[in-house]
Amino acid sequence: MVGLVTGCGAGDVDAPPVSRATTCRSLDEDFEPLVTLVEQGKLAHIAGIIETRLDPSTRRAVLMLLFDVLDAFPPGAFGKLGPLVANPALPTLTPIIVKLLEPLPGDPGATPPKPPRTDVLAAASRVASVCLDTSLYELATGLLQDPRTAKALVVLHGTDLGGQGLLAKLRAALDDKDREAVIALLADVITSIANWGIDPAHIRALVEALLPAETPGMAELLGVIDVVFATPERSVAAQKFALCLRQVDESAVLAGYVYDLLMAPPATQPPASPSGQSFEEDAAFVLVEISHVTELLWKSEPSRDALSQVLALLLRPDLGVDAVPDLIALLQSGFIEGFVRLMSDLATQPCREQAFAMMGGA
Repeated sequence: MVGLVTGCGAGDVDAPPVSRATTCRSLDEDFEPLVTLVEQGKLAHIAGIIETRLDPSTRRAVLMLLFDVLDAFPPGAFGKLGPLVANPALPTLTPIIVKLLEPLPGDPGATPPKPPRTDVLAAASRVASVCLDTSLYELATGLLQDPRTAKALVVLHGTDLGGQGLLAKLRAALDDKDREAVIALLADVITSIANWGIDPAHIRALVEALLPAETPGMAELLGVIDVVFATPERSVAAQKFALCLRQVDESAVLAGYVYDLLMAPPATQPPASPSGQSFEEDAAFVLVEISHVTELLWKSEPSRDALSQVLALLLRPDLGVDAVPDLIALLQSGFIEGFVRLMSDLATQPCREQAFAMMGGA
């Protein structure tokens, strides 16, 4: 941990100095979103769950998980992630996660009122509790580290294509199809993956039933299937997860939720990244950095168990209806971006010295 925040080189090698023009943010600026949320009581439900629903040993495990996640990033990672996170033109994971979570608590003020998706919360809680095993995180690590995954993100999003991404085209293709028929198709994909001796070509055929293979970008998207089934170990991991998913979600509630998310109005398309690299290069770098966390969860049983317990609790219908809005507020507050910027400052001179001085010295 200390090695991560005190430099981006190895041993006693200092991080490279930044120019005098560098503007260092204060700790107050980086943590202001979190402090504001706490003062407004907008994290009370999450805090209450952690305080009252987790036993002391599990709370310690969760705290250690947070430190282990920070230690999972190699020296210098935050120094490179900081500029990407601060770049408003670069799509980040935050709005994607928010979009996944927003429908869950419901919206009683909508016309007509939208009830909480307790069915989805219950299914997701069961998945978090029993399906997130070591082989799944090993598979996720391989996916995140493979450059073909970044290429698939590019074609899904549409950046660098000069036109619509595949998500927009998929939304248009689904617009005239029956919802239940599409859900049945998605459930068939899960069932097919769960069957032993699966032929990846069958999965390709199911995907191509939604979009023709000749659609621009489909080759890159279908390439992810090859990544998933690249080794016998990955094939087994995918099959185990699909089988678990089918067992805990027999009614395909989660497949229906995926359909509803696909058909929801898309977020505003940001401009291409002006970072000097292509979106694909930026995305590939971010995915590889995230893979250090999935690798930690793959190899550390205490970290994996702590995350599963917290997720299962936060998503329980009786708790999630109140806890999910807290989580959305945290994501939308800018705290995550501020935290990454702080880690970036701690990795570079002279911001590192200033930050340590504010904390009372190194």
